[in-house]
Amino acid sequence: LYEWILSRPRLLSGTAFFICLAIHPSTSYYLPSSFYLLPMSNSIYPCLWFDTQAHDAADFYLGIFPNAKLLNRTPFVSVYSLNGQQFMNMNGAEGPGFSEALSLVVRCKDQAEIDHYWMELGAGGKEGKCGWLQDKYGVSWQIVPDILGSLMSHPQKAPKVMYAFMQMKKLQIADLLLAAEGE
Repeated sequence: LYEWILSRPRLLSGTAFFICLAIHPSTSYYLPSSFYLLPMSNSIYPCLWFDTQAHDAADFYLGIFPNAKLLNRTPFVSVYSLNGQQFMNMNGAEGPGFSEALSLVVRCKDQAEIDHYWMELGAGGKEGKCGWLQDKYGVSWQIVPDILGSLMSHPQKAPKVMYAFMQMKKLQIADLLLAAEGE
């Protein structure tokens, strides 16, 4: 059964494969233990669907985040954690791929972190406006400073800060602070 499944990667695309295993747990003795995912500790986590680059993308992200760990890898799936958030990358997507309709937000404590994530995640990808970028796999990311929320919640500062970051690609904390003070 394992060889038959491996020979049909498109058959496994989508959640039907995982639902099938959940409904029929008695099939587990037909598949090697490496085929199964580790239990995810978060009840909600993103599954990023790639055509064939799930493992490459996981390795790319694991090399960028300092608190990153590969949790499990099967022929079709990589499960990993980045800064405590679990992710699952899966091969077998058919269709248009990723869009900006879903983005992953990286909150940064200072400009050095913003610069690091902007450079590393943006390598081979596309810069957007307002701290957004697409990585080389097409996944959208927002690289934002921790202070942005407090600046945007201040009624007098928010319009000035918003105007400032709408002009930027990579967000610059010093420029946001200047804008907040009206300079």
